[in-house]
Amino acid sequence: MVINGNKIKKGALLLIGDLAFLLIFFSIATAQTATRILTEHEKIELLIAAVEQLQDAEFIRNEKAYKSSRAAEHLRTKLKRSGNKVKTA
Repeated sequence: MVINGNKIKKGALLLIGDLAFLLIFFSIATAQTATRILTEHEKIELLIAAVEQLQDAEFIRNEKAYKSSRAAEHLRTKLKRSGNKVKTA
């Protein structure tokens, strides 16, 4: 077989095909392993992190405005102090 003017043996093509198959197989297996259900604590932390990343948001507490980073800090403190009372996101 000739590809782009280069002679390629059938064995080399089979090897390339096998390597491509393995690459695709392991990519799919890795993606399935990486996809898992988050715990409630992880969900809560993701929500707080989303608040923390807001750029132009202000959060009002006791009639005073705070930046998003301060709001996230406050939420984490409240979560930590609540102990096991918080069950779900």
